[in-house]
Amino acid sequence: MNPLKTNGLILRTADSKNSSQVLTVLTPDLGKIHVWARGVRSHKNPMHAGAGLFCYSELVLLPRPGMYTLTGCTLLHSYYYLREDVERLSYAIYFAELAGIVIKEGMEADAPLRLLLNCLHYLEKGKKDPADLKMLYELRLLSLIGLRPHTKNCIRCGSKEIVAFSVADGGTLCAACGGTPLSRADLAVLQGYVEGGLRAALEFKGERQVPILAPLAEEFVRYHIETEPKSLEYLNRIRNIVNKNGHAGAVAPKK
Repeated sequence: MNPLKTNGLILRTADSKNSSQVLTVLTPDLGKIHVWARGVRSHKNPMHAGAGLFCYSELVLLPRPGMYTLTGCTLLHSYYYLREDVERLSYAIYFAELAGIVIKEGMEADAPLRLLLNCLHYLEKGKKDPADLKMLYELRLLSLIGLRPHTKNCIRCGSKEIVAFSVADGGTLCAACGGTPLSRADLAVLQGYVEGGLRAALEFKGERQVPILAPLAEEFVRYHIETEPKSLEYLNRIRNIVNKNGHAGAVAPKK
């Protein structure tokens, strides 16, 4: 079969023998794919620089049964500075794992990839609070795969007087229909993150007033994907350390 070329973000790396790795890659046209990368752990390998975790690279792939083989790799962006802060790195790992869970091979993934790349950029540059980015990413990623929260009116009776949210129902509720109460600020952020364009959502302000919505977004993810991302427990431990001490420290350099 002829080689094909695509761009992709490395979501996960798994070491194999002879300095090789199996890469999990999110691509716009092939969805999530697994790639055999021979010898890329060696610094002498010309593909080494573009095959690391969170590298966004132009890839040349040879289709094989069950897996692609990497034959060429050009780094476009490394998101290198995420590695210098434990908290930001923990968020990035969670973002990547969540994408790997909900995006399947063969699924068109241009919009999810753009969402993830933008969130990593904002995370790396410190342009938005990481906790707010997490909430935005969770809500928009699930929206892109057909699990968009209903935010226009009460999902049960249609009332326009929405004051609550139901994770199980997947949307907003009126006072008569129950649910977890939302403040006006909670509702504004929810609608801003889900209904607007990506750029507007990334630039949205006022999230610090919404302590209720953040745990609801996390619960919404767990309920509707029917699994617990393994990296979420670690991320929450790091967040607790940051909330207690003000920082989690730098990533220890590899020896």
